[in-house]
Amino acid sequence: MYPELRGIAETAKQLIGVTSPLTEVGMTVTELAAVLADSLEFKIKPDVVNKALVVSVQEEMLKAGMAYHYKQYSGNCHNRDVFDTAEDIGRSQKLGVWQLPGGGERPWDYRKQNQS
Repeated sequence: MYPELRGIAETAKQLIGVTSPLTEVGMTVTELAAVLADSLEFKIKPDVVNKALVVSVQEEMLKAGMAYHYKQYSGNCHNRDVFDTAEDIGRSQKLGVWQLPGGGERPWDYRKQNQS
């Protein structure tokens, strides 16, 4: 991820609470990124913090088996290996979609089969 932003996720959890989704506290990820950027001891642009938060969300969803890594579109992504590892964790622990035979039907396969 972004090594210079290791504490971002923990700071975010402290600011909004571990179980509170952003919508419940009335903040968007972009607004949270601005708050976090202001609270850091060093200057960093909110859009960089925003990218780090989004990557963290994607990674956590993959680990929990709540998303698939669509590898066709992550070829140039600098976090591709992180996403592969996160998905492998969810799969190996049989979390979320990985409880279904074969991991369930992938969204891209469903769309392909149901094109009009």
